[in-house]
Amino acid sequence: MKKLWKLISFDHLMVSLLTVLTGGLLTLVSINLTIFNPMKRAFQDFSMVDVYNEIMRGNGAVELNDEITLVDMTDLYDRSAIASLIKEVSECNPKVLVIDLIFERPGFDENENAYLKNTLDSIPNSIIACKLTDYDDEKKMFRHNISSFFYEPESATKLGFSNVVSGDGFNTIRKFTYQQMYQGHTVYSLSYMAASMAQGVKPTPQLHNERSISYSETDFPVVGHNDVAVNRKLIENRIVFIGTMNEEADMHITPHGKMPGMKIQAYTTLSILNQKDLIDAPILWSILLMVVVCYFSAFAGVWIDRKFNLSKLYWLKFYYFVVAAVIGWIGFYCYSRFNYNFSLVYPLLGLALVETGRLEYKWIIIVLSKKKVNIVKKSVYYVPLD
Repeated sequence: MKKLWKLISFDHLMVSLLTVLTGGLLTLVSINLTIFNPMKRAFQDFSMVDVYNEIMRGNGAVELNDEITLVDMTDLYDRSAIASLIKEVSECNPKVLVIDLIFERPGFDENENAYLKNTLDSIPNSIIACKLTDYDDEKKMFRHNISSFFYEPESATKLGFSNVVSGDGFNTIRKFTYQQMYQGHTVYSLSYMAASMAQGVKPTPQLHNERSISYSETDFPVVGHNDVAVNRKLIENRIVFIGTMNEEADMHITPHGKMPGMKIQAYTTLSILNQKDLIDAPILWSILLMVVVCYFSAFAGVWIDRKFNLSKLYWLKFYYFVVAAVIGWIGFYCYSRFNYNFSLVYPLLGLALVETGRLEYKWIIIVLSKKKVNIVKKSVYYVPLD
């Protein structure tokens, strides 16, 4: 019993705290020194949710969604042709028609401008994209916008902003917002307006404004602008997005590689329709899990050192592999079963650094031993000096 108590001693708590401090120092350095900017980006962009989604997608075979269809007009530039496409799609009776295009300036042909505007005005179940710009941190609202020349966000009920949450400008797109303030007015996102219209309800301000995009194990049928008539069944009674699929300027980084903005909007709309709101565990829980993992790893390290003296390195590697797998499985189970996400960055970081913490603590014990501090003789790391 005394041997067991000695193994689960105060030493392991100290090793855990040293590991946490080492991890905190590395994080602090990576955030504040530009030389470690790649490390900072890796930390901020790491998400086990991406791994979970890949697992849930299995071997890469995905089903085509039966609620949303994408119409690709990448090759169309003439506004009258675009207007004709929009009219043709609307005649196929979509449930909602989302125009993920912005016509910033009038064209040279006034007749084309009028035809485009009149076409959009004549479709009651249509929504057109805009982009909010120039965010005021003090007033918590956007001051300007980029929208089609014939609509203004504060007055038009057809406009929805296409902005998504992209962190510091380099992070993978994983989140979106329901609403934003624009010049004192509440405006809603393109995807939220599309989902609301499809459900026959009006968009209203949401208490939890920011939420995660679920890049689920589904894909969307894509109809070319020349193939609308022969694909009527893929359009009728569905949410239909008209936009570009192969425009490099509208490609964005997602957990599943580069993706066109229209497709991201489709996944966002599907996330709202499915009402799968991912709950993120508080960071404090992840830090506490890190401490627990470090504590038991420190205990396991001492036990393996004593039990397997010659082959301890192999047993230590096996132990860390098993623990990492168990942590990953627990995280995946919470995500897939309860839609609850634990950030595993900290416990996995602790697992990677705990041996460094043990070495640091051994060094402290050696230094104190040389200084004749008697209390260190009770440590499991104490080795009598010659």
